[in-house]
Amino acid sequence: MNASANTMEEQEREIVRVARRILNDEVSVITGAREMASVRLRPHSDDIDEELLAFSDIASKTDHLPLGDARSLWAADALILQDAQINEAEDFFRERALDAARILIDRYEHKVRVKPKPFRLLRRVFLVLLVLLAALSTWLLVVTPKQRESRAEINSRGFAHIAKNTKWDMQKPMLWGYFFTSEWKLPLEISRRLLGLIGFRFVDLSCRDDKIWWLHLECDEVHNINTLSVRDVRLSRFASLMYSGYDGWDVGPTGTPAESTPQ
Repeated sequence: MNASANTMEEQEREIVRVARRILNDEVSVITGAREMASVRLRPHSDDIDEELLAFSDIASKTDHLPLGDARSLWAADALILQDAQINEAEDFFRERALDAARILIDRYEHKVRVKPKPFRLLRRVFLVLLVLLAALSTWLLVVTPKQRESRAEINSRGFAHIAKNTKWDMQKPMLWGYFFTSEWKLPLEISRRLLGLIGFRFVDLSCRDDKIWWLHLECDEVHNINTLSVRDVRLSRFASLMYSGYDGWDVGPTGTPAESTPQ
């Protein structure tokens, strides 16, 4: 932006600022008119806004009235008379000034809205990403009792099979395997790397005869029906997020291949 364009934008911004101060009654009509009269939009052009000329006219017709620091130069009894004239002038010019202020805001406000600076834009993007990450984490991690119980009905059959057919101590860490499927290899490659960050070990990634890719991960963990059901719900959600499917688990003693059928 060249110097003249920058000056123009600064002048427009100042017009909006002063006009808002007048409308919000932050300054008197006369003080606002004097501030507005000091702004000269397009100084090298005869095309001056009528509303700016209105403020210049108000300032010109009231320039003899003492405001601000000038009041210290006047005697107290003289200020009483001047204040009466000031109040009269305020009432007389108020509607004209307010109308002009509204018009100037309508004309220039859309042109001088603050444009986000790069770092502000990055901060906003970062905050949006944090909100999305928080929402995603909540969706992945929060499991309602109903969702857990629904999965527990399925898992209870697997635990019953283990109790009937093995002598495993399920109170100790066991080797738990988890299985994911997809028509494409890439989602499973990404899945294994992401889950590897939270302790899942990679076992195998291969394509079966039905052209479906299978991912096998494992962990040494202690689970009961409830904790395993919560894990199932979370892994199922994670898989859907990764355009893949969660196929269930198997389990066996640590240090040996898992023996149970995937659930």
